[in-house]
Amino acid sequence: MLPCVIQIQRHENGSIQPALDVLRRLVVALSVSADMLVFDRNERRPDEDLKLTFEA
Repeated sequence: MLPCVIQIQRHENGSIQPALDVLRRLVVALSVSADMLVFDRNERRPDEDLKLTFEA
């Protein structure tokens, strides 16, 4: 298996975390925002309690 494939698998299964500079390069290369890479779709918005706190 190619070394880059093994590295990607490690990131995907959570055994390693990418460094910030790696994350920046991925964001630029993929033309996406960092939150799209870091968070699941449902995690990109504050929960209702946090939202109410900010609105208050």
